[in-house]
Amino acid sequence: MFRFRSQPCLFLHTLADPNFQSRIASTISRQKWTELKPIIQSSTPADFLRQLFQFDNFDTDLVVSFFKWSQKRCEAAFSIEDHVRLFILLVNEKKYPKLRSLLHTFLKQAETLSISTFCHSLLIVSDNVCANIVVFDMLISALVSNGKVDLAFEGFMRAGDYGFKLSVRLCNLLLAMLVKDGRTGNVEFAYKEMVRRRIWMDVITFNTVVCGLCKAGKLNKARDVVEDMSIHGVAPNVVTYNTLIDGYCKRGAIFNLMLDNKVSPNVSTYNCLVGAYYRDGEMEAGHKLLSEMEEKGLKYDIVTYNIRIDTMCKSGETRKAVRLVDEMCKRGLNPSHVTYNTLMDGYCKQGSLKAALGVKKRMEKEGKRPNVVTFNVLIKGFSQSGKLEEANRFLNEMLEKGLIPNRITYDLIKEEMMEKGFVPDIDGHLYSDLVAADSP
Repeated sequence: MFRFRSQPCLFLHTLADPNFQSRIASTISRQKWTELKPIIQSSTPADFLRQLFQFDNFDTDLVVSFFKWSQKRCEAAFSIEDHVRLFILLVNEKKYPKLRSLLHTFLKQAETLSISTFCHSLLIVSDNVCANIVVFDMLISALVSNGKVDLAFEGFMRAGDYGFKLSVRLCNLLLAMLVKDGRTGNVEFAYKEMVRRRIWMDVITFNTVVCGLCKAGKLNKARDVVEDMSIHGVAPNVVTYNTLIDGYCKRGAIFNLMLDNKVSPNVSTYNCLVGAYYRDGEMEAGHKLLSEMEEKGLKYDIVTYNIRIDTMCKSGETRKAVRLVDEMCKRGLNPSHVTYNTLMDGYCKQGSLKAALGVKKRMEKEGKRPNVVTFNVLIKGFSQSGKLEEANRFLNEMLEKGLIPNRITYDLIKEEMMEKGFVPDIDGHLYSDLVAADSP
């Protein structure tokens, strides 16, 4: 039951009146907030929200609209249980994009968040186990996306205590973030917990764990994880083995073994080593290997050049990168999509958008059709430089050429455009209406 102040409230006497509910729905849908204020003046926004939850067949979108308005205009404070009720409502109606947005706002507004309090609220508010799991799963995903890795990891650990079986998608996101942060101990713990809790793991899970262990130099443990894959019915793929090879290459083990056994390394061997050294920031070691290649009479191939161009672009040396592209052409090697996209990305990160467009023109002149990666680079570069209209034109051009946006494209549109208040217009239609409501 909701709470009122001392004076009588119109709302109190008309709660069961369908006409009154219709009036409330109409007022919110038309965003006539001035008409709504007198109706709820004797209660609080939180009380009013709780009553909306009780209305039969009341439009969830209208509940969300009132919730957002009351937070923005009335500076209403809602309890965690109020938030959880709204989250559960959205899950029950499979409105996952709206839930993601609300979770993102919830985490931004919350100065502190107690994982145990949130879990407790879920169990109090809802007895729908599936809905509770989805909400908690998406909360942890939002924590990862917002860079709150410590809280996300705590959520992963507490999930087992509350009987929440997390999705492999969420676990993969968390593992990837832990690997990125170099938290190998947490990666190992999470992997063992997934096995213990019988959370189904896919090839991405195993590859991520293998990557984390290889980065930490724990190659024997990485091989053990690869052996575990067959037990779980998952076949290693090329990424699995490339990650292992890369790990061993960084240690120089395979390379030295080849030399000891009088096996001559080829261009691919050197490419693997040079790329590994450059990624680790060991530039001198990489340069030394390139010189060694030339001494042995091995010619650079397209992969060698792409590795060098990528390294130079990341170091802000785009002029040197361009000279390398010219050198490639003189040696009879045709720059690939990777070459041009890398160079464009380097220019965009420097804010040299005109130069990036020049690379695109050169690419097209040489008969290479821009791909999705090309447009993603340009959309990101122009958006981050505040040129959102131009970014929108690249989005349209991509679609006009029959290219299908990928997940990176959608993330760019959301994070670099829509969250900045710019809604892309595609052939006269708002893009927000076209984005598919994917499941969590």
